[in-house]
Amino acid sequence: ELIGLQKRIYHSLKSEAERVMGEPPDAIASYEREYRKEFARALKAPSPRVLLKREFIRTLRDCDVVLVGDFHTFPQAARTALRILREALRSDEEWWLGLEMVPSHRQSALEKYTSGKLEEDAFLARIRYREEWGFPWRNYAPLVRFAKEHNVNLLGLNRPRALAWRRDRRSSRTYGTGRTQKPREKADLYERDSWAAGVITDRFVMPLEPGKKRRKLLALYGELHISQGHLPLELEKLSKAFLKKPLKVASVHLNEDRLYFRLLSQGKIPRVEVVELRSNSYCVLNSPPWEKYQSILDAQAQSDEEGGMLAWESGTDALSLLSHFAQRISEFFEVAPPRLEGLNLVTINEASQIRRFLKQGVLSPAESKLLRYHLLHNQRVYIPQR
Repeated sequence: ELIGLQKRIYHSLKSEAERVMGEPPDAIASYEREYRKEFARALKAPSPRVLLKREFIRTLRDCDVVLVGDFHTFPQAARTALRILREALRSDEEWWLGLEMVPSHRQSALEKYTSGKLEEDAFLARIRYREEWGFPWRNYAPLVRFAKEHNVNLLGLNRPRALAWRRDRRSSRTYGTGRTQKPREKADLYERDSWAAGVITDRFVMPLEPGKKRRKLLALYGELHISQGHLPLELEKLSKAFLKKPLKVASVHLNEDRLYFRLLSQGKIPRVEVVELRSNSYCVLNSPPWEKYQSILDAQAQSDEEGGMLAWESGTDALSLLSHFAQRISEFFEVAPPRLEGLNLVTINEASQIRRFLKQGVLSPAESKLLRYHLLHNQRVYIPQR
């Protein structure tokens, strides 16, 4: 019954998130199919190989490059990268943290930030974080700050948008717009893989810092990009060509939906933390998969307020969504669903109404403080007395 309830919540959140994001272009759907192959063996195996945390970190330490999949709206991805970096870091090694969110032509800003010549706000302005990336900075801030504090070099991995724009202008006769542009979109995904692979390989061509015995790099990069046929394959080809020996690369995926429910049905969740998918490919299971879809809805809810890249149109009826989940939970506990007629639900998009409400003095000082805190952090808060 619990698994059934979890699946209902999962499918409801996933369908709502997909409605918000819209139908993906054919190019991305095709690219995603390659990513799904990554999990085929583990899903077919009666009992996939499970790794303990210490064995997992030891395995990653044997690699030159560790790619951690980033689900951009979900803070758990950056937290996982931070935990791996914290466990694997050694002072006698030269470490780099690769970031998809920073275009490679902003490298000088990264170096000024780590050297203390740029404060964080100035650094974000210099890399045009809101315009270039737009996902919540609070997701990535702990990871980037840890790197700065522990002398880990930062490396911008993304291809500058200006290059793609110029190229597309030159090829507009071939690809045009609409349906004829889809081959260009597919090529763009692979070209971004190739660009990041080139930036990473360049670092391993350079001489080591004095006193360091080895160079290692951890990169936080889009989940779909780190499957074996994408960025890892490009890294293998480029590093073999320029270093005469391919870099050893590991991919770390997070909370894959099908694998989570497979292990849940076998009673292995939450005991299992890491599953080996294939050689040098792993999946960390540290949160239920519906949380990442909830993160999309959270990001969408605040996007209009922040003016970021996630400014999707949405007709979400939050009260109906709340009623839906109340119904599912009531079914599980076999109790009558709550009556919601007296519930007043206000979202961040109605900030002016919230301001008026606070000025009316209806709330106690403690309730006002609680409400302001949750608004500031884009969290839900329920005040039953009101």
